[in-house]
Amino acid sequence: MTTRSGNVAESTDESLIADLSELIATHKVVQRDLCLIVLVVDDLDAIRGLYGSTTAGEVLGGLGRRIDALTRGTDLVTRADDNEYAVVLTTISDPEDAQLVAEKLRRQIGEPMSAGGHEIHVTAHIGISVAREGDSGTDLLERARRRARSQRA
Repeated sequence: MTTRSGNVAESTDESLIADLSELIATHKVVQRDLCLIVLVVDDLDAIRGLYGSTTAGEVLGGLGRRIDALTRGTDLVTRADDNEYAVVLTTISDPEDAQLVAEKLRRQIGEPMSAGGHEIHVTAHIGISVAREGDSGTDLLERARRRARSQRA
């Protein structure tokens, strides 16, 4: 089950996949594109090692607020894993717009932030997936994660 903390939801893979599957079905009816952006925060373990878990938690909270500020009220923003955020663009008119949103997110995430009395620089790998005919929530999530991971190589 997806639970909300402010405007950013906390979810398990199972609840995110269920939400995605439901949204895919809804979007087929209204004939709109559904896009998923997965952001994988780089070096979170290093931040924990250098500054501690509390500071790493502040970093993740700050990232969640930044991501939420750049999305619309109709979008779903979840922290899907320890170092991963998922942004579901629910009312996108052109799949190319997802790339523009992803670039805005990348720039905003890359801005230094203050956490635990330190200035911390964060980067993230981003994967984008557009729902295709016959996709399940699992398909959409796996494709976005694969694309995010491929940027690391």
